[in-house]
Amino acid sequence: MRFWIDDLRNPRDYVQDWGKDDDIWSKSYEEFMIHLQIHVQGDQRIGHIYFDYNLGTGGTGLDCAMLVTSKDWEWALDDHSSWSSHSSDPYGRAKIVDLMDAWRVQTNPV
Repeated sequence: MRFWIDDLRNPRDYVQDWGKDDDIWSKSYEEFMIHLQIHVQGDQRIGHIYFDYNLGTGGTGLDCAMLVTSKDWEWALDDHSSWSSHSSDPYGRAKIVDLMDAWRVQTNPV
């Protein structure tokens, strides 16, 4: 399962095989939170998350990253989960990737 988080850009324009499986497009922090609750259950895990930083009003892509790495939701990620940021905001993109990478290091120490 892949998540695209962006309020403006259509994932079909950026991800070649978008829509082939259980791909989910969230246009806001609130939608992302709802989609997590609805679609990620049981033994399902997130395969990849494509983050944008600026999501209009009501939260950012960084808020989404903080949610998915929180104690309540980190179970939805596993060793195979990956992420990227397509944000045009360099500060936001770096903050998201740094947070996600730090979470990986913290939960999977070598």
